[in-house]
Parts: sequence; structure tokens; C-alpha cells
Amino acid sequence: MSTVTIAATAPKKHNIHIALSALFSIDFCSYICTISTKCIIVTDANVARLYGDRLYNFLNEHLVVKMIVIAAGEQYKNRASVEKIEDYMQEHNFGSSSCVLALGGGVITDMAGFVAATYHRGIKAVYVPTTLLAMTDAAIGGKTGINTAYGKNKIGTITAPDSIWLDPLLLNTLSQSQWDDGWAEIKKHAIISGEAQVYQIKHSYSKYLRQSLSTAELTEIITNSCKIKNDIVTKDPLELGARRLLNFGHTIAHGLESYFSYQISHGLAVLIGCVTEAYLAKSYFGMSKTTFIKIKELCSQNNQLLPYKINTTEFIAILRRDKKNNNNDIYCSLMLGLGVCYNQSDFIAAVNKEQITVAIEYLNNNYTTF
Repeated sequence: MSTVTIAATAPKKHNIHIALSALFSIDFCSYICTISTKCIIVTDANVARLYGDRLYNFLNEHLVVKMIVIAAGEQYKNRASVEKIEDYMQEHNFGSSSCVLALGGGVITDMAGFVAATYHRGIKAVYVPTTLLAMTDAAIGGKTGINTAYGKNKIGTITAPDSIWLDPLLLNTLSQSQWDDGWAEIKKHAIISGEAQVYQIKHSYSKYLRQSLSTAELTEIITNSCKIKNDIVTKDPLELGARRLLNFGHTIAHGLESYFSYQISHGLAVLIGCVTEAYLAKSYFGMSKTTFIKIKELCSQNNQLLPYKINTTEFIAILRRDKKNNNNDIYCSLMLGLGVCYNQSDFIAAVNKEQITVAIEYLNNNYTTF
């Protein structure tokens, strides 16, 4: 299969390469050698076991390579892990001409990208996302970030890597929950794109469940999802307007992840977040019942549930700390219809305590075990 290249222009010019076996290709190795003579692979314990040593040996024949392994999991996307990476780089004399190679899912691309953006005031960065979620969403768009005790992605930058290399063959080692995470963001992209995309992804997901989705079809889905996000980011790199569309479902989703101390997957949080925010839009902001049902049907996935009911007071306190908020207001990027944002001027809507309380009641009645 030939390489598909998406030319991204924001936040700076870089290419997204999509090809089978891209990671261990001559093109990839040549590119790394072109931009730097010293490279650090940042990965997590799970990915290191699968691909880390092989990639290290592949590159080590051509340039100076080091590898640092971080514990796997969203809970490790924090200041302590960043400090560990930075200290390792300083100990091994990585300078301003070095390159950070992020090999992993969204946690790794977010964190390694943040290190690259701030180390020596910015060094080269290359992303090799290894999960469907990272390939279709987390690695695209230039956002980097780490979590704190006060919420998700509270510290970060908007800094594009120098290139992104997507190899769909790396997905063969994913767990079921990791597949589900990726499909969640693909479905979100479909909702914000429009009716035709929702129909297509619903059909493709049915084929995936029947195990009849080909590698070529999956590659096309990944490519299309990248294009959807890249097109939006191109229009609004700094998230001052249209890029806020990408936050649909994510005010609730990030609140859920924080509430459950990152013990639930990002994908499950996003699916429940999309349906809950669609319920808000139907109840208070003019979304039709028909559109709500289409979103709910698309976001149905393996009947996954939250482990226990949410305390409304505690959850609202978490939502008030979301980085999208201004002062004490809670903001969501709500949809009016498929492909149509509720607020066409600044793509965000203030939601009051009463409205959030009704949404949480809906969530507790439909998406919790007890």
C-alpha cells in the first residue's frame, strides 16, 4: 500500500504520513537522520515491550539513540514523568539539535510533545502513534499537555511536531478497550462533520464488529478522521473559534476521567460525554429528538457502564475546574444538529448548574452500574 501524506499547516507546517510498515521503513529512518543526529525515544512500558527494542536497534545503526520508558496509563501523564524525561535528557547531554521521538498512544504524544516544546525552548519532535485513538485524534493538531490534581491537560502548549508517522499495522496488538477508545473519537469526528459521515462510520463500525473490516478500509477511516481534524485545526490553530467543535463531549468526558481518577478509559468517557452533552442540547439548546437518537445510537458501544453513580455536587466542582471555563461558568461545545454547532459565532455555550444537574441525572440513570 502506498504512502498517503496529509500536508498540515497548523500550528506549523508538517506532514502526516500514513502507510503500512511506516515505522521500520527506509523513508522513516532517513527522515530521522535528516533532522537530527541524536534522538530519544519516549515510550511506555507496554509499547516498549512490543516495539521499543526493535525501533532502538533499527535507528541505532544510523544515529545516537537513547530510550526512556514511562509507566503506562493516563495517571502517569504528569509533572513527575515530565521531570523524569527532562532529567534523563540533561544527564545524557541532549542539546538543542536533538529530537524527541514519541512512540505510543495519546499519553505519550501529549507528554513527549510537551517536553519537546519546552526543552531548550523547543527541539525537534516526531510522533509515531501506536493506538487508534492517537492516530485519529490525540497526535493530530499540535496540542501537548499534562494532567495535575486540578484536572486534565491543565498545563501544555499548542506546538506541532515536525512530522507524524501512522502505521496501521501497529494496531494489531491493541486490546479491545484500546480499539473502543479509538472508535469513540472517530464517532465524535463523524458527529461534528455531518449526516453522511455519521452514516458511513456507523456502517464501518458494524463491519468492524463483524470482523469484516479490511486493513485498506481501516486505513481509509484513519486517513479521513485525520483530515477532518486537520481541516478544523487549519482554520483555527489556537482554538479561538471553530476548533472548539473538537471539544464536543469532552467537558463531561474530562470530568468523568477526573472523577474516576483515570480508572475509566478516555473512549468510554467520550462516548458517554457525547450522549450526555447531546441530551443537554436536546433539553435546553434546540437539538431535535431525532438528532439526539442518532447520536445515542452511534455512540452505543459494548454496553459499557460507569462503575458507580456520580455525586452531583462533587462532579460540578470538577467541571468548574475545566480549562475551557471562564471564571465560574461551565462551558460545553454543543451541537444543534449533525455537523451543526449550537453557537456559530464562538462555538461554545455556557451551561448553568440546573442544566448540568439534569444532565448528570440522565447520565446516572443510563450509564451507571448501580
